[in-house]
Amino acid sequence: MARKLLLISLLTVPIALACDRSNSNSPQDKTDRRAESKEPPLKYTLRIGEKSIAITEGETARVDGTFNNPEVILTALPHRVFPYQGISFKYPRAFTFEADLEDADYKDWTLSGNDFKIMYFVVNDRLTTGGFADNMVDQFGPENCAVRKASPMKFGDKELSGTTLTATVVGSKMVIDIYRIPSTSTQTKLLVLQDNLDDAGNRSIEGRTALQLLKQSSKLEP
Repeated sequence: MARKLLLISLLTVPIALACDRSNSNSPQDKTDRRAESKEPPLKYTLRIGEKSIAITEGETARVDGTFNNPEVILTALPHRVFPYQGISFKYPRAFTFEADLEDADYKDWTLSGNDFKIMYFVVNDRLTTGGFADNMVDQFGPENCAVRKASPMKFGDKELSGTTLTATVVGSKMVIDIYRIPSTSTQTKLLVLQDNLDDAGNRSIEGRTALQLLKQSSKLEP
């Protein structure tokens, strides 16, 4: 498989891996892609009188009991749960959801807020966090970048290591943390966290909140 190149848009700064498309069209591949392309559903709490019921968007819920003119309150939970390719975590419900799953050898998901992005890449090839960062430096220009070892991050029952890139793009500063998710297969799984820094060079409020939520809820599926 050809070595992938990182493509950086200087306007929205999304990150994608460009690779040879295998265009697998097996029924199972199509089924998997359809399932994993769906945005995680919203979850709600329905309160009927003194009873609370968890409800998932698009699913049927049963309410047992007899009620006499009860007060009803429906509240959306503040997060969704990302559940694909061996990991799960909560993220803010207002984040947009994008999935690129056309290639059986390459998948990526992007969850975007105003200042913070969560990106997850699953690639059927060998790719290091340092190699990922180096390709981004080539795009941004070495004079605009600094690369260092990332601070370890707890994810589920594992501690992830990786690479941190600090870059200045069109006058805006950002930090991109690249972590490798453990995998028993030949796949490379990378969790990439991009945060736009404020004028003082600090992490964004949105980024700090989303990252805390991710860390507290992260799980590695068996």
